[in-house]
Amino acid sequence: MTSALSEEFEELLRAHLPDLGADEPLEPDRPLLALGLDSVRMVSLIVDLEGFYSLTFPEDLMSGETFHSAHTLWQALDRCGAVAPTA
Repeated sequence: MTSALSEEFEELLRAHLPDLGADEPLEPDRPLLALGLDSVRMVSLIVDLEGFYSLTFPEDLMSGETFHSAHTLWQALDRCGAVAPTA
């Protein structure tokens, strides 16, 4: 499993985290809810991730656990085989 977040993933994720300052580091295990990810932003994030990585999130990954932190979301993408963009 790849553990380091890619720059592209971090950039995409940051676009959905309004409470994370532009110069503030994205701590991989910090809860995304604490950074402003709400249900509307989560849906938008899913759409962006699916488009960027050319995948469809499986139903079993549509959970609060998957979207708990940048790390858990990255692990889910890794399980989908999407640790590198196809575009």
